[in-house]
Amino acid sequence: MGWLACVVVGFLLRAFGGEAAAVAPGPVLAPPPPLAEEPGTNVVTVVNVQATSLEGVNAEIARIDADSTLDPKVKQTLLEQYRAAAQLLTAAGQSRQQVAALQAAITSAPEETTRLRQEIEKLGTQTEADTNLLAGINTNAPLPELEQVLTQVKGETDAGKAQLSKDQEALDSRRNRPTSALAEKAAAQDELRAAEAELAATPAPDLSPAALRARKALLEARRIAANARIALIDQDLLAQSTQVDLLTARQNLRTQQNALAAQRQKALEKLVERRRSQAAEADRDRTAQMQREASSDKTVHPLIKTLANENAALADQRTTVIALNQRVSKDLQTQQETQRLLEADSGSSRKQIEAAGLSETLAQILLLQRRRLESPRLVRQRMEDVRELTATNALAQLSVDEQLRKLVILRNHLQDLMADQQDLPADEKERAALEQQGLEFLKTRQELLSGLQQSYGQLMENLRLLSGVQTSYLKELEDHIRFLDEILMWTPSSQPLSLATLTNLPPALRWWTLPENWGEVAGTLGSRAGRAYAPLGLSVIVLLLLLLGRSRLLRRQEEIATLTRRAATDSFQLTLKVLPIPLLLATPLPLV
Repeated sequence: MGWLACVVVGFLLRAFGGEAAAVAPGPVLAPPPPLAEEPGTNVVTVVNVQATSLEGVNAEIARIDADSTLDPKVKQTLLEQYRAAAQLLTAAGQSRQQVAALQAAITSAPEETTRLRQEIEKLGTQTEADTNLLAGINTNAPLPELEQVLTQVKGETDAGKAQLSKDQEALDSRRNRPTSALAEKAAAQDELRAAEAELAATPAPDLSPAALRARKALLEARRIAANARIALIDQDLLAQSTQVDLLTARQNLRTQQNALAAQRQKALEKLVERRRSQAAEADRDRTAQMQREASSDKTVHPLIKTLANENAALADQRTTVIALNQRVSKDLQTQQETQRLLEADSGSSRKQIEAAGLSETLAQILLLQRRRLESPRLVRQRMEDVRELTATNALAQLSVDEQLRKLVILRNHLQDLMADQQDLPADEKERAALEQQGLEFLKTRQELLSGLQQSYGQLMENLRLLSGVQTSYLKELEDHIRFLDEILMWTPSSQPLSLATLTNLPPALRWWTLPENWGEVAGTLGSRAGRAYAPLGLSVIVLLLLLLGRSRLLRRQEEIATLTRRAATDSFQLTLKVLPIPLLLATPLPLV
């Protein structure tokens, strides 16, 4: 009986003591000695369970990692559990920090929102006369400095646009936050209930004391992390309204600042273009004066006259390129504005249809919008013009680069030019004076070529931007046209006959007389036929076969009619045979 009592006491200690794993037979007079994890493994020293904190878990990780008596597999398992607990406790600490930050944001957000709204109101009340767009810029600075400032302003404008996109993404994310937050909170509550259920459950009886401690630490860490996550989500939902107001005010302010930056950039571009035109005009006047002087002086050597004529031509060419660049820049701005309006119309139309469906009023609005859209054919024609202009100016730019490369060493180039001359002066002083005069003209030519090279570079950049905008605009235009055509397929395209019909009749009749409209119709039919070439080809083949067999079908129909007149009864067999023939005969009628 004594042996049985020892067994019972050992079982109770195993089930309810939490630390003992097994009890050997014999009297229980003291706590059991350190026990092995399992037969044949190293011994684990039993220590007191520390509070579940990050410091305690890290200390336990360090102790287990330094213990060389542990079995490697057991050691790895324990370290994985404690490290997972450490990660959860770290996440819980971060959640508590975020809760504190959100609490501070709830307090400070209204004041910041008020300040931003005051700045918005201040910018909105400023008139164009009150706004000095070029404040802080020395408008009398040399042209290279102004061009450098313009590059910097363009970079600031692009950075503002990128920041506005980020602000819009942040605002959209915050507005959609309640939906995702509730789902995250439900998941965190499920995790909390699961952790508490596992903590309340009886652990497996074969777990060692160290495994029990690791299990408890991990479950406590899960519970703490879930509670911290729930508190963070609740605080995030409390901050929803203040954060939406703050982000909206920030976005509105950024929008006005970007508009002001765009105006500043446009004003600076106009100033730089004006200064470039003035510089080009001054160079043209100077070279024209040099050309006139060289032409009127009979003592001037023909080489100098040739250089003067070439310099005057280069100055005229630069003036032409600058004027062309200004026109391309204006076309680029117009195309960008047109694309912006198209994107706004397209987005608004799709949102209205998704929200309320296609009503009769909305259909008429979309139909009017469809009629106002320009033809993609015209856009493609403009794109082709831009490509031709780009190719032409690219060749001219290469020619300028080649001429400028030859002028790297002016004296050597002058020697090459003089070697081709037959009537060079024999006197050394006259020859030296000719060389000096030629060097001055070549230096002027080098300056003109450098300016022309820069003008071509600016022109090619604007042409590249214009080509890209046209490509994206054409894609957006075709998508919007396709969308409207699909939506408006069954919508009446005209009102009932009325007095307005007489007003619309002359433009409609003029449409029939324009060859380009018929060309556009043919192009549309051709593109659609190209997309459905397989069924179209099969239909054409079937119709041709039916058309070629028309006479045979007529003869067969007449034969059946003759048999029907002769027969007293046919049990409707002849009728069934003749029924498909009229259908087949009617099919190719449009081709006859």
